[in-house]
Amino acid sequence: MKKTIQVFIATLFFYICKILPIKKNQIVFFSLDSGLSDNPKYIYKEFKKSKKEYKLYWIMSNDKIQHIDNQNNEFVKKYSIKASYILARSKIVITNYRKLFLFKLKRKQKYIQTWHGTALKKIEQDVENILTKSYLLNAKSDSKDCDLMISGNEYSTRLLKSKFWYKGEVLNSGTPRNDLMFLKDENLKEEIKTKLGITKKEKVIMYAPTFRGANIKDLPPIDVGLMLSKLNETNIYAVILRLHPNVSKGININEHYKSSHGKIINGSLHNDMAELLFITDILITDYSSTMFDFSLSHKPCLLYTYDEEKYVNNDRGVYMSLDELPYSRYKTIEELIEGIKTFNEEQYIKNITTFFNKLGNYEKGNASKQVVSYIEKNFL
Repeated sequence: MKKTIQVFIATLFFYICKILPIKKNQIVFFSLDSGLSDNPKYIYKEFKKSKKEYKLYWIMSNDKIQHIDNQNNEFVKKYSIKASYILARSKIVITNYRKLFLFKLKRKQKYIQTWHGTALKKIEQDVENILTKSYLLNAKSDSKDCDLMISGNEYSTRLLKSKFWYKGEVLNSGTPRNDLMFLKDENLKEEIKTKLGITKKEKVIMYAPTFRGANIKDLPPIDVGLMLSKLNETNIYAVILRLHPNVSKGININEHYKSSHGKIINGSLHNDMAELLFITDILITDYSSTMFDFSLSHKPCLLYTYDEEKYVNNDRGVYMSLDELPYSRYKTIEELIEGIKTFNEEQYIKNITTFFNKLGNYEKGNASKQVVSYIEKNFL
């Protein structure tokens, strides 16, 4: 009830503030996880480099603000009066998910939707039968408001134009968060690893499975301890577990996944997935589009698809057969371990190069610059 009242007051104040003029140099950002993350983060960082003077704001949850230096008061509590005031007066609104349809922007405001990346699983128009009526209403309203979407490849551009109820422009810039996959910065890598408690000598394996459910029975049955015991015979590895937020909040990961043969780190608590991918040496996933982001770095990506038949044949469905993907698939932990040990880097690079050419890849490591340049030229 308290949350409902808070949202109602924030929405009401937003509409009151709409009578005020727009501030032409003001830009507001927000992200799906309510923190400083994903594509909006890297567009924000690029605006911070600009020689022009902008007033930049982030709307995020209070618990995320508490872990950020907020000396300039850029970070504002979600559903607060101040957030409503800033949202109503900002010239540019940038996000990576559907904004609340209650907040109907003015015509002179410009709304940039960065979305989530390359889709393997079917989305939006293609899954109307399993989406709620409220989401569909919100999605269609959101697409009408949108002034620009961004894409990392030709394949995604086609989906954005045909499946999102969107008739506007798609900027073929690449994906801002993926700029990090092209960066060669060992100091930044060590800085991130240090924050996570990973030493310079330790290589990083990240396991990032798709969401299956919020109960402990839905957790993937991967024996991390066995994997570390076998792999640490030749190298020193630490494992980052990056589970869906709906899983990690309700389950003690350290109790469920244990090992006496190496470190297991809860990466679900780290806001920025791009930073985790940046420090990762080997990625293990299943049906997550994270695979497409990570393999831009040419580092090994392997798929642990123990429930392939069940997952692929569910109501959601996929756009591509798993056989079309350039990644090796394994159904048991023993096979996965052997796949890591015998990984063929030369063949893998050939496979992903062919695959990205087929997608029509736009990623070059300068997406954030392209997006900011487009906004400055066309909207500011």
